[in-house]
Amino acid sequence: MGHKKRINTPKSWPIKKKENKYVVRPSSGPHTLEHCLPITVLLKEMLKYVKTTREARKVLNDGKLLVNGRVVKDHRFPVGLMDNLSFPEINEYYKLTYNTHQKFQLEKITKDLANLKTLKIVNKTVTKQNKTQLNFFNGHNLIVKENGYKVGDTLIVDDKNQVKNHLKFAPGAKVYIIDGSYVGEEGIVDKITARKGVSPSEITFKQGDKSLKTLTKYAFVVEK
Repeated sequence: MGHKKRINTPKSWPIKKKENKYVVRPSSGPHTLEHCLPITVLLKEMLKYVKTTREARKVLNDGKLLVNGRVVKDHRFPVGLMDNLSFPEINEYYKLTYNTHQKFQLEKITKDLANLKTLKIVNKTVTKQNKTQLNFFNGHNLIVKENGYKVGDTLIVDDKNQVKNHLKFAPGAKVYIIDGSYVGEEGIVDKITARKGVSPSEITFKQGDKSLKTLTKYAFVVEK
């Protein structure tokens, strides 16, 4: 189905619930429905560059929008957390993040940053060729020669999939919270409490003199 009722859209979508009955539904992809939104909604309701889906399709068909460095032409393409959007023709660049009201927002970034992907490692495996495969939160993966990366770390990767920076998940790291009660908040990791079995691991992070606690899986290491 290409549409869904506007009233039933995820709370993360910054749209007016009672304006029109239906809204475009994103295509299937690596992101869950709660953690992405279709590119047409982004163009119409967040950036307000177009007024109709037809106008959005024209912008996309003309190749005027890139997501993470690639031209996107599917008007239902799912744009997810930490994805970069580039409009080279008008020299505008954005990153999709959350605000503290658990809504998606677009942060303006530079052209140089738009060419870099911010990827959290959620799993790692060893291939038959004895190389390490890193699996990222957005469904992408990367084969690397070295094995110094850990689950929870963040990699900054360029458009040629070359690792430009390695941000370790450890006390002292700056984290951005992507789920739970503190969505959109940032802080410095104070303590990591690892648990085995059914009990989830937790972190304690600091905001000045304030100490907050959340699940480890909700923490995304970012650059200071």
